[in-house]
Order: sequence, then C-alpha cells, then structure tokens
Amino acid sequence: MWTEIDQFLHYLRFQRKYSEHTLESYRNDLTQFAEFLQDSAGQNHVSANSVETNHIKDFLGHLLIMGLEKRSIARKLSSIKSLFRYLLREEMISKNPAAIVSTPKLDRRLPVIIDIKQANKLMNLPPTDTFEGIRDRAVLELLYGAGLRLSELLFLRIENIDFSSDTIRVTGKRDKERVLPMG
Repeated sequence: MWTEIDQFLHYLRFQRKYSEHTLESYRNDLTQFAEFLQDSAGQNHVSANSVETNHIKDFLGHLLIMGLEKRSIARKLSSIKSLFRYLLREEMISKNPAAIVSTPKLDRRLPVIIDIKQANKLMNLPPTDTFEGIRDRAVLELLYGAGLRLSELLFLRIENIDFSSDTIRVTGKRDKERVLPMG
C-alpha cells in the first residue's frame, strides 16, 4: 500500500498543487492508516485491493479509543476516502472500500473573531513614523480588512493591486484567483 500512497501524494503535489502543510497532513493520516493495517494483519505489506470497509471502520474505532477528537477522525477519514477515490479512478483497485463509510457528525464551531476595539488596538500597534511600521500596518490592514490569508499576502506583488478601483487580485488555494476590495 506504500507505493499507492506515494503515487497519491505525488498526484496531490504536482497535479492538484496542494501545499506542503496539506501534503504533510495527508502523509501522516495515510501512514497511520497503513501502519494500523499492517499491525492488524500481522504483515509488512498490505495490498490496497485487500482493504475492506470493516478495516476502515476498525481504524476509526481505534482512533476513538485513543481519544482523538471527532474533527481529527473526520480529517483522517477524508484522507482515506480521497486515497481510495484516486486509486479507483486510476484503476489501481476494483472497488472503493471507503465509499460507504460515513463521516462522524461534527459540532459546528464558530470562528473566533476580535471586536472592533481589539482590531483598532492591533492596527495602531505599528509606529507610523518608520517604513517598517507603515509596512506592518499595511500588512495588518490587508489581513484583517481584506480578509487575505497569510499565504496570499506572502505572494502578493505590486502589480496585483489596482489603485484606481481599490482592489487586490490574489491567488489563493489551488491557484484560484480572487479579487478583493481594499480599505
């Protein structure tokens, strides 16, 4: 199964252009799953074709017993489901054992936000009498005011800013472009 996992990660990196952080999460999830299968089978090699739905359910049960949060279990299951969808599409397996495994029901978490008073306090932290202070304030304004992700801000170039329309063109996750208002 290790070869299939490596091929899947290669696909995610070069075809889907996933970030290093995302790839590392997939790698960790799938490594943990493959090691669980090996331990359960008492073998060094487990074929992806030999994986059954009950193996996946056993793995999820194992994670629950270990005390993992539902959200972590759901992410690991999502990685497993993605792997098997890929393997089926590439005709490396004949059936998808993860297709009928349902994701644990998750509690909705509201995002943590800062209030206007805290935002103003944060914006006023950088001094405005130095280049670095002005730069830092602009960074904070873009992160908070325009809703930029840190990765989008890091790759922002001057040619991405349209001062006449007060908009910014950013390239986000998986090379998707967005146009955001400034100010």
